[in-house]
Amino acid sequence: MVRYTLEEKIETCKIYHRTRSIVLTQREFRQKFGKQPPGKDMIRYQQTKFHETGAVTRRKYQRDRPVLTPARIDEILEFFIVNPKTSLFRAAQQLQMSETSLRRAVRREIKLFPYKIQILEAKKPGDREKRLEFALETLALIHLDENVLSNLWISDEAYFCLSGKVNKQNMRFWGLENPHVTHEQPLHDEKLLVWCAMSEHGIIGPFVFDGTVNSQRYREMLSNFFFPRFRALRIPLASTWFQQDGATAHCSNENLELLESKFGDRLISRRTRRPWPSRSPDLSTCDFFLWGYLKSKVYANAPNSLQDLRRNIEQEIRGISRETRQKVMRNFVWRLQECVRMQGGHLEHVL
Repeated sequence: MVRYTLEEKIETCKIYHRTRSIVLTQREFRQKFGKQPPGKDMIRYQQTKFHETGAVTRRKYQRDRPVLTPARIDEILEFFIVNPKTSLFRAAQQLQMSETSLRRAVRREIKLFPYKIQILEAKKPGDREKRLEFALETLALIHLDENVLSNLWISDEAYFCLSGKVNKQNMRFWGLENPHVTHEQPLHDEKLLVWCAMSEHGIIGPFVFDGTVNSQRYREMLSNFFFPRFRALRIPLASTWFQQDGATAHCSNENLELLESKFGDRLISRRTRRPWPSRSPDLSTCDFFLWGYLKSKVYANAPNSLQDLRRNIEQEIRGISRETRQKVMRNFVWRLQECVRMQGGHLEHVL
């Protein structure tokens, strides 16, 4: 496509105005500039534009930017205080302004940020009392014997989907400060059900369950995986504490008998002398650290198979240092203290 300079466009208009002939205009243009002349449609278009606007160049329209007055800014802020979950599209409609102007006001003038909403498990009556009792008793144990913390193993399971993609766009919460409000994936995404136990001494795992967890599979995992690897660490069993949540598969009569035969009163679980409080992921090192840490790492190289995903999980677990594990366990103590301070309340702000 041939492009013409301003001088060439002006000269084209002059020649045509003088000759009133497309052919003669093209001939003189070629002789003067030594290049392919404009077509007949282009020559007519230039003439028409010149007569209408007095110019041969396209007029640049400068759109006036809307003025965001202090009163308008206050109106927008008040709107989001009352309606923090409203999308910018809907808010712009209700405020009768363009979405672009609203976005500029929200971001630059008011400095609101779209925080994601956290999804938390519904609480039940009595949860606060049980959590408070557990936190007080555990802190007392650690105060009396500091070795309790270093010898405590906290266990859990989690799913790792092969896709590993997180949908962060579904929900936002506009606010001046982060309210700490918490993975779109295929319908039948391949996944691994991974179990680990974590302490200052190390991490035993991952153990990948074949299918869902039932009482028999969990017992076989304890007997054939956890206890052999625990013995390999040469840690005295008599001073070791073990925690598990209250899942039905964990707390069958056979499994509790097996665990109590090993740990005695040092077992923390449902239906034991030291019950683990239900719906308390904010107190579990696996939930508040391990699973999130691993999921932020294992998808970096986009694993193509469950074998690749498992290999990534094993590699990242081996890379967690003793110093990190000690910090996590100290954070566990801090969370117990926060739980007491909040009278058994959940720590949504630190999930």
